[in-house]
Amino acid sequence: MNSIIDYQHKKAILVFDDACQFCQRAVRVVKALNSLVNWVCIKGQSDITDEDCRHFGVERDVIKDFFVISWPSKSYATGFYGYRKLATYLPLLWLILPFLFIPPIPQLGQQVYKWVAANRYKMGCSETCNPDSPQ
Repeated sequence: MNSIIDYQHKKAILVFDDACQFCQRAVRVVKALNSLVNWVCIKGQSDITDEDCRHFGVERDVIKDFFVISWPSKSYATGFYGYRKLATYLPLLWLILPFLFIPPIPQLGQQVYKWVAANRYKMGCSETCNPDSPQ
């Protein structure tokens, strides 16, 4: 199956878990804050193809489990580091951006991200987010 996404004219590509209501809300907030970047949001579980994964240079499991941001250079960041990269594109977050690079903020941020990802079904996400629920 060929990709339906035109990567040529995008500066950033945001891949998110479309089965997760918590993730969908996060994407809506990001879209509302965005004013500078020509990007596309891709539903990681329904819209992304194997060709897209090859284009990104990542395994499908990475895209399924993390909020992934990729650029035409094919570099990507996941988890806290993805949000930190995203902050470079959002003027409202530029004031806090320098602090996101100071140790131990990245390490703590990644731990917080992992905790939120593991517990997102308890934070307003539907049962489909619960890793223990039958799919």
